Amino acid sequence: MPGAHRTRSLAGSEESTQASHHRYAEHLHDAVLMAAPVDQLDRDIERMRAAMAKASGLVLDGFELRTDVNILRHPDRYQDPRGMTMWQRVMELISQREAGLCEIA
Repeated sequence: MPGAHRTRSLAGSEESTQASHHRYAEHLHDAVLMAAPVDQLDRDIERMRAAMAKASGLVLDGFELRTDVNILRHPDRYQDPRGMTMWQRVMELISQREAGLCEIA
């Protein structure tokens, strides 16, 4: 997203952040990562979705993009299939290190 458009998009999502109690983490390409207390999660998701629609309307001359939601709860974590081989290798090395089977330089 070009600089001016990204700035307007950020402003829209930051407005939602200020209106609720969730902690805004970061924009991730075309997504927003946020954390919220469980009892406020549904409300905060709707506020963020409204802010993202507003931000896309600012950038796209009134056209509001749809959004989808992917909720992860502890102990689950985000997993990108493209990184699974590397993640498995790192976890293997950690296990070996903890078992005293290898040393880290």
